[in-house]
Amino acid sequence: MAITRGRVRHLKVRINEQLAADIEAYARSRNVSVSDGVRLLAREQLAANANTVGNATTLAAVSFANLLVSEQVLKLLQAFLPDGERRAVEAGIHAADAARDRLEQVEQLLALGEGQ
Repeated sequence: MAITRGRVRHLKVRINEQLAADIEAYARSRNVSVSDGVRLLAREQLAANANTVGNATTLAAVSFANLLVSEQVLKLLQAFLPDGERRAVEAGIHAADAARDRLEQVEQLLALGEGQ
C-alpha cells in the first residue's frame, strides 16, 4: 500500500531504538514500508489533533448550553419556591458534594476497566 505523493520533501529525523522498533512494528502490522508507516503515523496524528480542536470547541458549547439550562431551571425554582434563593444555595452545596462523589466513582470504575 503506497501513499500517494505530490511534491516530495526529504526529512531527516533522529529517534531512539525503541521508537524505531515501534514504528517498524506499526509498518509491519499494516504491511507497508517503514517510510510509509511514518507517513501514516504523521497523517493520523495530525488528523487526531484536528479532531481534538473541533471536539474541544463543541465540548465548550455543549457545556455552556448545559449550564444555561441549569441556571434557567434554578431561577424558575427560586421564583416558585418559598424562600427559594436560600434553598437553592443549600441545594447547590449538596449538589456539588454529590457531583464530586459521582466523579470519584466514575474515576474508580475507569481505573478498574484499565486494569483488565
